[in-house]
Amino acid sequence: MFLRSFHDENDSASARELDRFKFTPLTAQQQHHFKTDFNFDIDLIKQLWTDA
Repeated sequence: MFLRSFHDENDSASARELDRFKFTPLTAQQQHHFKTDFNFDIDLIKQLWTDA
């Protein structure tokens, strides 16, 4: 399984004619969905992507 996203450090969106939009953190309900359906742990992802 691959989880693809667009973010400020990803140039995939700039290669297409897409409107820019503001990103918002996942809600608790969305976090639960990602955890139960995909075992995607938002806290771990945040930890991995945080500058140490």
